[in-house]
Amino acid sequence: MENKNNRGKLESESAVPGVRKPYRKGNNQAACEQPASPKISHNAWEEFLLSHQALIAAVLEAEDLAALDRAMQDVLVAVHASIDGSSTSADMNELLSYMGCSGIPGLRSIPGKRRELRAATRATFNQKRRLMREDLNLSTSNVIMKSDNLRLMTRNREDTKGLNRKFLLDVSLFEHQAEFADEAEAQGHGYIEVGREGWLIIEPEQSCVIRNDEGHIEFAVMRGAAGHDGLIDLVGDNVRKAASNLRGLRPTEPGSVTAFGLSAGPRHCRMFGHAKNLLHPNRFTENEITKFHHNLLAGSTVIWKIAESRLPAEIMQPLIAKLEGSGLPGIFTSHIEEGTGFTLPLGGKEYHFTGSPHGPPEVYHSANYSSKGRRAHSERTYTEFAVAYHALRAETTDEHHPFVSFGGDFVDIGLKVLMRASSDTLFAFRANHLHGTTPMRCIEQLGIVYPFSERIKVAYEKAQDAKTIILEDVVTAAPGASVVSHHI
Repeated sequence: MENKNNRGKLESESAVPGVRKPYRKGNNQAACEQPASPKISHNAWEEFLLSHQALIAAVLEAEDLAALDRAMQDVLVAVHASIDGSSTSADMNELLSYMGCSGIPGLRSIPGKRRELRAATRATFNQKRRLMREDLNLSTSNVIMKSDNLRLMTRNREDTKGLNRKFLLDVSLFEHQAEFADEAEAQGHGYIEVGREGWLIIEPEQSCVIRNDEGHIEFAVMRGAAGHDGLIDLVGDNVRKAASNLRGLRPTEPGSVTAFGLSAGPRHCRMFGHAKNLLHPNRFTENEITKFHHNLLAGSTVIWKIAESRLPAEIMQPLIAKLEGSGLPGIFTSHIEEGTGFTLPLGGKEYHFTGSPHGPPEVYHSANYSSKGRRAHSERTYTEFAVAYHALRAETTDEHHPFVSFGGDFVDIGLKVLMRASSDTLFAFRANHLHGTTPMRCIEQLGIVYPFSERIKVAYEKAQDAKTIILEDVVTAAPGASVVSHHI
């Protein structure tokens, strides 16, 4: 009777006495008898071992997978250089096979040792992921994850009645902010001393997720979000150009915040369409404006993709569902067609993402902006969270205050949270609760905000109800303070 195990096998693979099975990965004995091509002779291998004892010692002494792989790579380079270097193309698996049949006992154990280290590394990684998932569901206070410097905490909101429009002053910097306190008192607004006892201060290097007692996330910040200097510089450059060439939404307030994408018009003249805010359109060619718009599209879309992957799914999944449910399209402007695809200029090259959806339809670029005159405020949004990204933060000089730089830190009033600003920081906050930014001085701070404004959604719905969607350019605000226009 035919053996079922031999069905479909080549003749050389059958269990015929005296016929050796061909080499297969994982069969070290077979590797000794029939190594993969090109062959390294036994004598050449033994001579190599004798003449490269330091490299072999490094392999034998490696205590973790990374050290072992580095040492193996050094051996592999030496093999290519010294054993018929013109034709040898041995890879890591072949090298392990040769070590597995070596006359040196320690080398014979290397393949097994590497498998054990890989299994241990994989187990450690899975354990960290499991711990992360478990800790994200904890409701205990002051839980700290050592990996990635992520703090997982529980805090509840307090009543903020009567605090709207009050100035935000950081008590740790109060000696430098006396003039702001005097200004607040003179305007009759008063001020809130943030950072006092009972406040949570999130330091510049710390990531943090904050839940309330019911287990719902209230705030999340991830440091080192993009992790790529070229991308960070691209976003920073986009924000600088937007501040220099686009009309600001609030020209009487510190810094600049400019709109990109769809707009519902200024508050005294409601309309719906593309933001029309180029300060001096006659100074630029159509090609320059198109390139400028596409660079803003690329920067804001890539950061949005990073937010989708880095911020907790508990925040992003409902947010994305609300965005898709609104029916609003992705970013498109007078110079960008609705649809998918963008080009990312990075490091002197262009990377084309032809099928990638555009980011959210409404984006603000913020340069050195201290929100709403440095006062506490809230926004009406159609999502639970707004998302913001600080691309760059650096100290600058001021002839009147040469040794003092401070401020620009985000504040959630109800949570009593003060988040120190730093470069490459991504965070999500509940914009419909009181929040703000502390006064800043001698700081360059550049970033992007995805606000999900209720005004945009309502204007879009009204346009749909009327079966007409107005896509005329919309002037976003009255002309602001004089701004020097730069080449874009």
